[in-house]
Amino acid sequence: MILAEPDVALTDLGLALESGAFAVILDRTRPVGRHFTLFFAATATASVLGGAVHGFFPDPASPASHALWRAALLAIGVAALGACAAAAHLGLREGVARRVVRIATLELAVYAAIVLSGDRPFAVAVCEYLPAALFLLAVLIARFARRREGAVLVGAAGLGLTFVASGLQQAGVGLHPRWFNHNALYHLLEGIALAIHRREVPQNLLDHKIFALDMGALLAGTKFRGQFEEHLLEGIALATLYWCARALDRRT
Repeated sequence: MILAEPDVALTDLGLALESGAFAVILDRTRPVGRHFTLFFAATATASVLGGAVHGFFPDPASPASHALWRAALLAIGVAALGACAAAAHLGLREGVARRVVRIATLELAVYAAIVLSGDRPFAVAVCEYLPAALFLLAVLIARFARRREGAVLVGAAGLGLTFVASGLQQAGVGLHPRWFNHNALYHLLEGIALAIHRREVPQNLLDHKIFALDMGALLAGTKFRGQFEEHLLEGIALATLYWCARALDRRT
């Protein structure tokens, strides 16, 4: 079977494979990991459904196209819920985060009713997804301002690229009107953005601070026997005091 829009369908498929892989490998032992898993799984589902519409059911009047398109819009709404919930658990206290997730779930129900009530353009999904993405971006920026974590800044940059992708798609900007149109470019940029956003440190290093031991500074001024050992013990003592202070701060 010949694909009706091969560029859009194939880039949708690539985006689905990437998002599905992220959903599988994410750590789901913590609430944030579970919410990001929901986000990536819903994104993969929306991409598969959208690719099916553009590849095999391009006629918007066909019943199959109607059903698949509405399902794709609903999946984007679920992805927005996942992004909002992840942002809430990253940036808010636990009780407040739970209330935000409940409100977002109710909003998703309203969005689903709108989608199912008639034919809706993709702009409706953009309006649903945009507030959640902005919320997540604000949380990532605030977290970077507090902790100066490089991975968080990279994730925020990837999320910012999704806004660029959405703007180009709504403006109809593509690389070629037939072979790589605005939808295909949107999928390509989304894939790049998700890859950037997914970049993170290993799970066993999350919420830990890594110290570099400057051997040059330890050796400096060590003219006599025992001075190097004294410098090394001082460094260990300082690191231990810092660790104790951090442990006490987490308990309070």
